[in-house]
Amino acid sequence: MTRLQKKIIAALQQPFHLNNEVASISVSIGVTTCPEDSTNISTLLRNADRAMYLAKDAGRNCWRSFTDVREADSQKGKEYHVEI
Repeated sequence: MTRLQKKIIAALQQPFHLNNEVASISVSIGVTTCPEDSTNISTLLRNADRAMYLAKDAGRNCWRSFTDVREADSQKGKEYHVEI
């Protein structure tokens, strides 16, 4: 899946014209998977959101998966339970 995220990030980094100015944006992508992370849509959205904020904390223009969130939480001593 990393190739897809890299392609999205590269495409969105390209400068574009906005009125008479050249603009560019950065992107932070959060990824979660069904059914591994959950089958509940609310939980999947929350997982993706947490992964996106982990990507933002990493400096933006990158992506993180919910697996990365669980690893970060376990390093902080937090327990994680999968809601399915």
